Amino acid sequence: MKNILSLIITLLSLQHSFAQQDILRLKNVVGKTPLRTQQYSEYVGSAFFSDVWSKGIVKDVNGTSIKDIELKYDELTDELLFRSNDGQELGFAVQVSQFEININTSGNLKKHFFKNGFPAIAKSSERSFFEILHNGKINLLKKNYKRVEESRAFNTATVTKTIINRLKYFTYDGFRITEFKRDIKSLQKVFGETSLVVIEYIKNQKLDIKNDDDLIKVLEFYSGL
Repeated sequence: MKNILSLIITLLSLQHSFAQQDILRLKNVVGKTPLRTQQYSEYVGSAFFSDVWSKGIVKDVNGTSIKDIELKYDELTDELLFRSNDGQELGFAVQVSQFEININTSGNLKKHFFKNGFPAIAKSSERSFFEILHNGKINLLKKNYKRVEESRAFNTATVTKTIINRLKYFTYDGFRITEFKRDIKSLQKVFGETSLVVIEYIKNQKLDIKNDDDLIKVLEFYSGL
């Protein structure tokens, strides 16, 4: 009986120890960063990748990872937010290098992986996050460049602020990031001499390169050549 009690006490102590380690790691990553809540109640449309707080994994530039943390990705400001145990919406004190967020879509969890550190292009810097749709010979990246447009109805002082979505796709070969317009011309530019084989595959499989899932299949096919 004493051995059983001793085992239970040991297991509880280990569980508490692991929990304390997670808390300490979270504090190390987060630090004492101020409240970073964005107020979007007056806006039409959403600033976030998902309006729902979702569990995910975060890795910072120092290589520290935090699991099972509630996240929201603000695409308008290109910032990752987390929710603390007391319900506060905070930003990370240490720069985040990548994160994975699980979004519930029609009862199914889908993982979305984001990363920064790519060469600057257009309105993006090296700290801008891109969603990684495919990682292979050529990486397929996706970014929603959200912006705010203001409009005023005739003969009124009321200003309506609308958040506009603008999806863009890019390819990355390990050195250069290039915009990908999801058309035959872009395919020929990206795949070069192999483009004829890739285009034939698209036709045979009846794929729509405007569809993310089909486009990923195309990149997977190319990576297997």
